[in-house]
Amino acid sequence: MTTFRNLNPIQVIHDLARWGYISAGKMDQMASLSNQKPLV
Repeated sequence: MTTFRNLNPIQVIHDLARWGYISAGKMDQMASLSNQKPLV
């Protein structure tokens, strides 16, 4: 993880937030698609 030193911390936070937002949206879509079958 040496590349983190070269990156702007604010940019890293923005990238993590964007990735989290996208992954959360996909999780919501999958949950709504499989609403009749609750995931355990």
